Amino acid sequence: MTSGDASFGESYANYYDLIYRDKDYGRECEYLETLFSKYGNAKPHTILDIGCGTGKHSRLLAKRGYTVTGIDASKPMLTRAEDEASIDGLERVHFFHMDMRKIVLPTSFDAAISMFSAINYLLSLEDLGNMLKGVRRHLRPGGLFVFDFWNGLAVLNIRPEQRVKVVRQGNFVIVRTVTPELNFENQIIVNQYLCFVFRKNRLLDEFNETHHLRFHFPEEITHLLTETGFVNLDFLPFLSTTPRISDLDWNLVGVARAT
Repeated sequence: MTSGDASFGESYANYYDLIYRDKDYGRECEYLETLFSKYGNAKPHTILDIGCGTGKHSRLLAKRGYTVTGIDASKPMLTRAEDEASIDGLERVHFFHMDMRKIVLPTSFDAAISMFSAINYLLSLEDLGNMLKGVRRHLRPGGLFVFDFWNGLAVLNIRPEQRVKVVRQGNFVIVRTVTPELNFENQIIVNQYLCFVFRKNRLLDEFNETHHLRFHFPEEITHLLTETGFVNLDFLPFLSTTPRISDLDWNLVGVARAT
């Protein structure tokens, strides 16, 4: 997903699903269904996926019988999402090129999701508020909004560090480094990504991207949810159903209901 200062250019989009092939999207979709059942008044049939990226959650949810609309600001990522949906022959999923701060769609939804910390790309409380207003306008009363985000309590406790990830598939090897810079004043982490792609030990591709991400605190999100027409139901550690969070939980899930 992109919004503000992130590119998700064509090169990164091409290798994105391979870089994150270890991410268990299936388990996450099962988790979403658990939260829908636990907190929802009724099972949703239509879902808005905000910051859908290459559409992994959208496609898996469509395969589970939901009608899903995915939006993202990155055209290269959406191209991948549309291509994969076409290959799978999915008719219950549709994708739109759209900034999450300016959601304008012709229909309303039973539920909305924003996964893989997509809201971290909203770099100010104003941006986050505008996104929440748009979500609320498109949610039916009583509809759930489920989202995950970087927990500022954990960011300040653990601190981001430089990381290296190596992915191998057949003759391909991808080496990605992430160098973070922490801006306390603005609650921003600037991630410098550098990627090398090798095929049979020869350099095939090299590219870099800079992503600006804002970590959030539960209290400020609760305030914005209330101001934009939601009731905050719970914050939970990612993939947990127990609302007991700490400064060791980097990823939190928020569950809110449209009033």
